[in-house]
Amino acid sequence: MQEAAATPAATAAQAAGALEQRLQRAQAALAAGDAYEALLQAEAALAIDEASVAAHVVHAGALEALGDALGARTSLSRAAELEPGRARLHWAIAVSSLSLADFPAALREGRYALEAGFEPAQVRRLFDALADQGVAGIPAVEEVLALPSIAVRGGAAEPERALQRAILALPEVRLAPDPAAASCLLEVGADAPVRGDGGVRVWRVRATTPSGRTRALALSLTAPAAGPPAAAGSRPAPTAMNPRRLVQEVAQWLVSTSPRAR
Repeated sequence: MQEAAATPAATAAQAAGALEQRLQRAQAALAAGDAYEALLQAEAALAIDEASVAAHVVHAGALEALGDALGARTSLSRAAELEPGRARLHWAIAVSSLSLADFPAALREGRYALEAGFEPAQVRRLFDALADQGVAGIPAVEEVLALPSIAVRGGAAEPERALQRAILALPEVRLAPDPAAASCLLEVGADAPVRGDGGVRVWRVRATTPSGRTRALALSLTAPAAGPPAAAGSRPAPTAMNPRRLVQEVAQWLVSTSPRAR
């Protein structure tokens, strides 16, 4: 009698179990000082799920223990790409970049860590160390924390992460670790993305300020950048924008409608 094929749910559960087992073995090996075994187990975990943040983190730890600082930073960077706004990840990349004398990366990731809620005093010490190396363009910690803050919530992981990465990359705003304390909350529509011409994926995004002001937007991960932002007070129909253009639009909207944005 032929066995019934495994259901997608059962297959996913098996993969999740195998991933967890590999992660536990990698973490145990790393704790026991067996970096090579930890590396093998972490690579096996990544073969199961390349998008596992935990697997990239333990992979980085194993590489660091084996003396491959550059490889470790690469793994941490991939983890941060998958989970932008995780303060400790950005901080680890900043510290690693400093040790590698990659000062621009140390500055960038140190700022990301600060935005994501990492301890300001430690970031200030990092910035001081970079200043001692002659690095230019270092912002004051207080200036970064005073920028308008934007939080992202809801929807699928892909558009949410894309928006978080865009917020981190834009110097006029900062990523808010706590939506309740943000100058603006971007809520990504939970419904399935709209399929436009050519299969372009578009998500509805709603921007809301603490004062109750709202704005309807549309996010596309593949659409070209839109034109100049609309003038304050006008209400054009939402036009699909890439993540950076959308965040720029929100930043200008905050300035024009809420001069006291946090």
